Amino acid sequence: MYSTWNVEALKAKLRERGASLKGRKADLIERLEAYDRNQNFDAVQAEENDDPKWFYQIMMLIWTSTAV
Repeated sequence: MYSTWNVEALKAKLRERGASLKGRKADLIERLEAYDRNQNFDAVQAEENDDPKWFYQIMMLIWTSTAV
């Protein structure tokens, strides 16, 4: 689809998407095609952790599992 576009049109589309504008025409096309492929996936929401001690618990696991 993008192979018939000129470099300026490719860069304009990448600019809209906030993507890098660097590279050869083939690189720009690949970047746009990769973006299009990834648009078929829904965003995943991370669960919120209501436990205020979660950071302390993780740090204790790390601290106790490392050998000195």
